[in-house]
Amino acid sequence: SLPLAVQQPVSLETVSTSGSTTAASVAEMVVPAPMAPNSGVLRLQLASSALVGIETAVQQVLDCNYVGLETFLSQLRVALANRKFAQLGLREEAADIDPQKLARLYEFAVDEKGYSWWGQSRQADPYLTAYTLETLARLKKAGVAVDAKLIDIARSYLKDFLNHPQEYSAHSAPAEVRVYRCFALYALSLEQFDGLSYFNNLYRNRLDLPLEARCYLLLAGRAMGAADDDLKVLEDDLLQSAKVEASTCYFRDSVTRKTGWTFASDNKFTALAL
Repeated sequence: SLPLAVQQPVSLETVSTSGSTTAASVAEMVVPAPMAPNSGVLRLQLASSALVGIETAVQQVLDCNYVGLETFLSQLRVALANRKFAQLGLREEAADIDPQKLARLYEFAVDEKGYSWWGQSRQADPYLTAYTLETLARLKKAGVAVDAKLIDIARSYLKDFLNHPQEYSAHSAPAEVRVYRCFALYALSLEQFDGLSYFNNLYRNRLDLPLEARCYLLLAGRAMGAADDDLKVLEDDLLQSAKVEASTCYFRDSVTRKTGWTFASDNKFTALAL
């Protein structure tokens, strides 16, 4: 005789839900088929917030000793996020952002037109200038006092960049330049920029845009009142890039392009898409 090991077939099914409640809450789950009666195992995991475990990542950003502009801006954004977490009761009180700290941005300004990677550099960077303007707009919206001149330095550069992108990005790959342009348009749209014609020009060539660029273009289009049909197409482009697995979902651009200077990654693209 030949002994045979018999194992019960296992079908993994992952279901998640989120929300808030101050009383009892019920979430329904459909039992997957086929499922034999009186069999199966249910594992239930609960978390108080989707942000559980984020403290380590937040502290890593704050503790980073890298002295470039990107690190400084990211630390400002983390400080802003910490304030929001405190307001939601997800952490202890966070310190207010000192407006005087923003004065350090002048060290990265290039002849009052754009911002550079390093304080001693004399060449402004389109991506980091857009990142600066987006950060300043978020701080301003949160009630932090922002020197208008800091915003003007970014705006004047990005407006010129949109009209003459190749003059400002001679050493960047074509895919990177397309991301720069869409990010620049989005950042400008946060400060009441009338740039719908730029949106339409970029949208006409949307299939040449990396998906990250289309994210920025969608955000810019929403802010500037682009046509609903155009926005729906961009939304569909992003949804089709979703990669669904058993217990998670992420977004990935299926076309490989050189985009190192935009800090491209699946993690970044997923956060941006969400």
